[in-house]
Amino acid sequence: SRDLSDHILQPLPEDNDSPSNQENDKGYINEDNNRSKHGNVINSEQPISIERKVNVVSLSADNSTIGSNSSSETMLKSADVASRNRVLNVLGTLDDLLDIRDLMAENKEDSLVMAEACARLQFLASDDNCMPGAAQVGLVSEVVEAMDLHLKEERLQEKGCAALYYFAASGAENKNAIMHADGILTVITAMSHFEKNGSIQEWACQCLASFSEGNSQNKMSTGVYGGIERIIKAMKANEEWTFVQSYGMKALWSLTVGSHENAIQVFDADGVNVIVKAFTQINNVDVKTLAEYYGVGALFSMASTNEVQILKSMAKAGMTEVFIRLIREHRYYVDVVEKSVATLIQMFVIFSSEAFNFVDNGGIPVIIGAMKEFHNKYSIQHGGCTIFKILLKLSSMHGKIIVENDGIDAIYSAMESFGCLQDEFESTATLLLGFL
Repeated sequence: SRDLSDHILQPLPEDNDSPSNQENDKGYINEDNNRSKHGNVINSEQPISIERKVNVVSLSADNSTIGSNSSSETMLKSADVASRNRVLNVLGTLDDLLDIRDLMAENKEDSLVMAEACARLQFLASDDNCMPGAAQVGLVSEVVEAMDLHLKEERLQEKGCAALYYFAASGAENKNAIMHADGILTVITAMSHFEKNGSIQEWACQCLASFSEGNSQNKMSTGVYGGIERIIKAMKANEEWTFVQSYGMKALWSLTVGSHENAIQVFDADGVNVIVKAFTQINNVDVKTLAEYYGVGALFSMASTNEVQILKSMAKAGMTEVFIRLIREHRYYVDVVEKSVATLIQMFVIFSSEAFNFVDNGGIPVIIGAMKEFHNKYSIQHGGCTIFKILLKLSSMHGKIIVENDGIDAIYSAMESFGCLQDEFESTATLLLGFL
């Protein structure tokens, strides 16, 4: 696995629920792009200069060995080897996207050259301003075509997914170009060919998250092409790969925000159990915090469909206990607390047993603590008061526990901060006074 310190999740700026004060403006990370699990990225400091376009070298190799199941290194003639090396040396000096496009167009039959061209794009993407013009110069279609032409070339699929991710993260024009080139399907196809290659799955999940960010058409296309099922399969096949789990949840969140159909698809593909299990697979604190943010977002999207089977699945998967922990631990991402509280209320209304489970697992002091912590947040104050109301209807014993944990102060403080709560919860507060 990669060094965690240089590969930290950042939240997507998709909607008002995102922790926007803590994210960058593109919603993606700047990585050490000169790393590879499957090979070395070419050296960009080779002392070779070329004239733009004029000296771009093409390779005429033995096509019988290129694009086959064997490596494109196989049995090249010495002249072809020299020609390829010349191309790769030139490639290592290119900084202009149009130059790289021309080189790819001249050498599209050579999978090794195509892989190194995509690796070069990944390297150049360390400059945030490098990729916005990719669609305009035709690079998006070149990368997609190369991946489609060499489906079984593992390194090319990995570096191609990385390049497409950076294209998509660089602007709407690139996203539209990816959609029109059927790049979404290309990425999903790569996932299906290399299910256990964690690096490919990681980049692919990033791609699908970025493609769908703020783009309803891409969300729909990803669902139609089977991308949601592929993400969940990737998470199942790579349980110990931290960033497949974290970016998988990021993609599921991005795809389900505002999409009832995709939320149902996530559930149908066993998404609830996969997300709950993923919560336990990530140990790095920084990655875990944001991954849980995305996972809770996806679960909230599923719960918002109001499908009883989804809520039942969450209860069966132990989400009540998980939500209690998330409410207790998340003090920076208020959205995690908001969505956890809202989903718990939906579960309690349908399954009273989960309300008792909530109490038995120490949920009352946790929700009161959240109300004190976020005293200016209406949704949490309303949610906490609603939980009190539900619990009191179920058992008088719950009232005693609420009072013992300063619940009366919490509910009166909520009504004082938000006068609109008084009519709804005055009777609840009065009932609690009876337990003093």
